[in-house]
Amino acid sequence: MRGFWISILGLFLGLAACGETPEFETRNQANNDGKKFYRVPPFKLLECQGRPIGNAELAGNVWVASFIFTTCPTHCIAMVGEMEKLQEEFAKERDFKIVATTVDPATDSPEALKKFAKERMANPEQWYFLWGQRALVKKFAHDGLKISWRPEEPLIHSTYFVLVGKNGFVRGMFDNKDARRMADMRKTIRKLLAES
Repeated sequence: MRGFWISILGLFLGLAACGETPEFETRNQANNDGKKFYRVPPFKLLECQGRPIGNAELAGNVWVASFIFTTCPTHCIAMVGEMEKLQEEFAKERDFKIVATTVDPATDSPEALKKFAKERMANPEQWYFLWGQRALVKKFAHDGLKISWRPEEPLIHSTYFVLVGKNGFVRGMFDNKDARRMADMRKTIRKLLAES
């Protein structure tokens, strides 16, 4: 019986992770027409193939950022599925990148992320899986992209995608759980790719 309750507790904790939607994200999602929100501040994280990725490497690209962890049993699955669709849909766009950063660096080592990327058939030139110490990830997510982060419970993280334009400005926030907003994100990606 004790094992049953431990399983139930584990399921509850798993379902609780990944589901935060703070007011800032809700407010900014309402205005996603490609306006410039703010510039992404300097950051540098390790891509699972072993190369550093930051502002300089992403400059001149339109990119979508998300935060996941590979053992997530709930929302991350849908988020990764959405990224797979984006990779397929924009496969011919050399100026489009997908940036997925783990919020569980202790479990998701670069080697684990590399394996995860291979399982998803991620194109390493288009879809980056990033790793960094928790403090660096927090700085990138919360301080940089201004999405939700709970340091005391790091696996409870945003399910939003953050869209960044070629000039390094955040241009939209989109709720992965809202199909209409996902369609809006794709329209905005195309609009930003067309910008010089």
